Amino acid sequence: MLQHVHESLGALAAACWGIGERGAQTIGTHHRLGTERPSANPMAEAVYLAERADHAEQRGEPLDLEAVWRQGWLSGTPAAAAAFRDEMRAAAG
Repeated sequence: MLQHVHESLGALAAACWGIGERGAQTIGTHHRLGTERPSANPMAEAVYLAERADHAEQRGEPLDLEAVWRQGWLSGTPAAAAAFRDEMRAAAG
C-alpha cells in the first residue's frame, strides 16, 4: 500500500515542510509512472534513478541502466550515468 501512496504523501509533507513547489513536485512525480511520457523534470529523474540504484544495491543485483532509462523515460544517456557512477566509485576508493 505504501508503494502506491508514498509519492503523494511525500509531496504533501514536502509542501508542509516548506521545501517549495519544485521540491514537492519532484517528490510527487519521482516514480515516473503512466502510459505516456512524463514531462521533463531532471530532479524527479535523478530521484528515480537513485531509488532504482538503491533497490538494486539492497537486492544485491546489478543496475540495468538501459532498462531504468526505458522504464523511467529518462533524458540524458545511460552511458553518461555509467561514466558518472564509475567516477564516483573510483573517488570512493
